[in-house]
Amino acid sequence: MQLAKLNRPSTILIALSGFVLVLGISLAYIVLITANDLRQDASIINTAGLVRGGMQRLSKTTLSERLENNDELIAELDNLVLQINIYVHQNASSDEDRRFLRSVEELSNQWNSLKLKVIEYSRQPSLELREQLFDDSEYSWEVANNLVFMSQYVTERKVADFSKIFYLMLVSNVVSIVVLILVLLLRVRNKLEYESSHDMLTGLLNRRAYNMSIQSEVERNLRYELPVSLILFDIDHFKKVNDNYGHKAGDAVLRQLSQRVLASLRKIDSVYRIGGEEFAIICPDTELPGAQQLADKLRQGVESMRFEQISQITISLGVAEYDASWSVDMFYQNADKALYLAKNNGRNRVEVFQ
Repeated sequence: MQLAKLNRPSTILIALSGFVLVLGISLAYIVLITANDLRQDASIINTAGLVRGGMQRLSKTTLSERLENNDELIAELDNLVLQINIYVHQNASSDEDRRFLRSVEELSNQWNSLKLKVIEYSRQPSLELREQLFDDSEYSWEVANNLVFMSQYVTERKVADFSKIFYLMLVSNVVSIVVLILVLLLRVRNKLEYESSHDMLTGLLNRRAYNMSIQSEVERNLRYELPVSLILFDIDHFKKVNDNYGHKAGDAVLRQLSQRVLASLRKIDSVYRIGGEEFAIICPDTELPGAQQLADKLRQGVESMRFEQISQITISLGVAEYDASWSVDMFYQNADKALYLAKNNGRNRVEVFQ
């Protein structure tokens, strides 16, 4: 039976390629966004740690009455707390982020309280203010420490969520690429198999496919004693077609003739271009009279055809039914003898090997 031609790259293959591309771009985008987000979170953790240490340092220098650098330290802490507030307010979206926001607001309030105590104590030291400043310093450490831990927790949660998404998309990407490669390899293999078994001009099976098929049919005949017949035919005076009209016209005749013959066969029959203008038809489960009738039907059909540049062509056909005493080569040679007889007897006719 005639093998099906390969189609052009299928919609599924194109869609799969597009999916892999989109998945790859999405994965790269998520990595970029998450990496930037994690850098910001790391900056928040570092800044919160600086605020924690800065408030302790400010409290110690104030309590020890070393006040020369307090203004610079207060300005620095104001700036650090403002940075944390700006980032958190801009990026808070989930419930977890809003809890983080409340911790930042608590730190801001505690810093403002500590700052007022420091300023007040610096202007008018007293034992009562000293105790209040000490208590505020301890509480400030606790609030700042909680913020650092909260920052670390939020960052770890983001990393965990990102890891799930990243590995899911990575596995999907790898699977898609593997499937794409397998599909491409399958198409390449099918294409190679098709080209190795088909004639590129006519699309018919070629001599290599014929050799494999006829061997299989002969073995089936010997095993089950089922009849098989062979029809050989070629175009009468085809050289004149090429000489008078050119090879392009000759190729068009071969293609049109091949399609007509292919359409006229039964599903169990198969037609082969075995060289030049020579063709073979293998007819399984067919005795000599049936093959002869099919050959004459093909001859009449070709004779009635009209071509674009050439008014008419005819074919000569030789038919043989396999005999168990023959080899595969003898089977072909006997059908070829019948074809030779058809040529010698005037062409445009069918002869059978007796």
